Amino acid sequence: MLDLSKIEAGQLRIEPRPFDLAPLLANLDSLMGQAARSKGLALGIEVPAVSPGLLIGDRLRLEQVLFNLTGNAIKFTEAGEVVLRVLARETGEGALRLRFEVHDSGIGITPEALSRLFAPFTQADAGIGRRFGGTGLGLSICKRLVELMGGEIGAESRVGEGSVFWFELPFQRGALGETEAPAARPPKPSSGPRLVGAHLLVVDDSAMNRDLVERALALEGATATLAADGQQAVQLLKTRPEGFDAVLMDVQMPVMDGLTAARLIRGELGLLDLPVIAFTAGVRDEQQALARASGANDVLAKPMDLEQMAELLVKWIKPRAAAEFKSEFA
Repeated sequence: MLDLSKIEAGQLRIEPRPFDLAPLLANLDSLMGQAARSKGLALGIEVPAVSPGLLIGDRLRLEQVLFNLTGNAIKFTEAGEVVLRVLARETGEGALRLRFEVHDSGIGITPEALSRLFAPFTQADAGIGRRFGGTGLGLSICKRLVELMGGEIGAESRVGEGSVFWFELPFQRGALGETEAPAARPPKPSSGPRLVGAHLLVVDDSAMNRDLVERALALEGATATLAADGQQAVQLLKTRPEGFDAVLMDVQMPVMDGLTAARLIRGELGLLDLPVIAFTAGVRDEQQALARASGANDVLAKPMDLEQMAELLVKWIKPRAAAEFKSEFA
C-alpha cells in the first residue's frame, strides 16, 4: 500500500546504480527455492550463456518485481515447476535489454481476467483471495515499477495449463572499476587475492549460490568443495576431517539443515577448531544467536555480498602456502 501510494503521488524514485545480476538471482533462487520445495515444486533459473556483466539500474526494484512474480507463481502452482528465464538482447553500444519470464504449471488465468490483471485490487478470480490470500496489489505495483524503470510487463495464460508472466527492462552496461555501492565500504586492504591456498566446504541447497560462492572464492585464491545439504557436509567432514580450512553453511536446507549439521560437526565429529560460518537470510539478533549456539563461529547475512564474505573469511582463515595445499590435496 505504501509503495502504491508513493507511486500514485509521484514520490517513488528509481535509483540507477551499478549492480551484478548474478548475486540477485542467487538470492532469489535460495529464498524462493525454499518456498517452492515446501510445496513439492521445482524452481529453475535459466540465465544467458554469456553473463551480461555489471549493469546500471535499480537493483532493489528489480528484485522486488522478481520476488513478487516468482512468489505468485509458487503460490498458484500445486504441482510441477516454476522457471525463471532471463534473456538478453543487445540494443546499442553499451546498452542491452533483458527479458525476464516466469513460467509456471499452475491454475492458469481466463482471457477475461488477463485483461484486468494488473489493475489495483484485482485478482483473477474472487475465490482466489479467500483460497490463497493477498490483496491483488502486487501485480499493479509490479506494473508501475517496471514502467518507472522504462520497461513493459505482460502475461500469457490458459486455464489449467499454467501462465507466463514477463517483463522487459533496458539497462546500460557498467564501466570497469564501478562497484555496486562505491561509498559503502573502504577499498580492499590489499590488491591481491586474500585466501590463497585455502580450501572451503561450501554447503547450500541453491546450485546458483554454490556456483557463485565457488567463483568468488577462486578470485581470492581459494578452492571449494560443494555440498547440497547438511548431511552431505557431515559425511564429507567424517571422511576428510582435516581437509578444510572453514565451512560456509547455509542454515535452511532440506534433508539436514545447517544448524543440525553445525551441532554434529562440533559434537559427534569433535571438530571444535574448524571455523563454521552460518550463511542465512535470518538477520535478527535471536536468529544469529541461535546459529552461534549451534556451533557457528560467525554469521554471514543473505543476500550475498561477495566482498563482505571475503573480509569475514580472512578473519577466520589462515591460508596455507600454495605448495602445502597442492601436496595435501593432490
